[in-house]
Amino acid sequence: KNRRNTVRLFSGALGTISVAAGFGLLALVENRAVKQSLFDAKQSELTQIVRLLTESAGENHERDLTGDQRFWSQTAASLEGYRLSLIDENGRLLKDSAMSQDELNKVGGHATRPEVVAAMRDGLGVSRRYSATEGREYLFVAGRITFQDQPRASKVILRLGVPVSVVRSVQSDLRRRYA
Repeated sequence: KNRRNTVRLFSGALGTISVAAGFGLLALVENRAVKQSLFDAKQSELTQIVRLLTESAGENHERDLTGDQRFWSQTAASLEGYRLSLIDENGRLLKDSAMSQDELNKVGGHATRPEVVAAMRDGLGVSRRYSATEGREYLFVAGRITFQDQPRASKVILRLGVPVSVVRSVQSDLRRRYA
């Protein structure tokens, strides 16, 4: 009788551990899937915004977007929480919603940033990387603006970024709800 109780106790404990391990493994797999899904959704959102902005800028503005304060201030204000940048074909940062003009003058070139390289070459570029300028990891989407009235004009890149911490906070909220 004592032996049967020990076997039952052992079987019950083993079953409980197996169920807990199964749920833990399921949560881990689901957590990775949710994380990737959140990043994919945010990248898709940024891509759509960049495409709309680059098309609008190319159709409705002249070459010098940096001089169009109305375009810049309205666009940056409507994208609060995002980092909006204009970069010339040499990689010089012309405007950045996260920086003052004095700070812009001190920043190095952006010609080698992966999203800028891809946007110059293909029209659109995406990267998830550490931003030395901001000191944190960002998801960036950059698009090349083609000015309709000057299709052969030098290239200007419009870049939109969001801190990775924003996406991770959504994931943490989901994880807390799941727990």
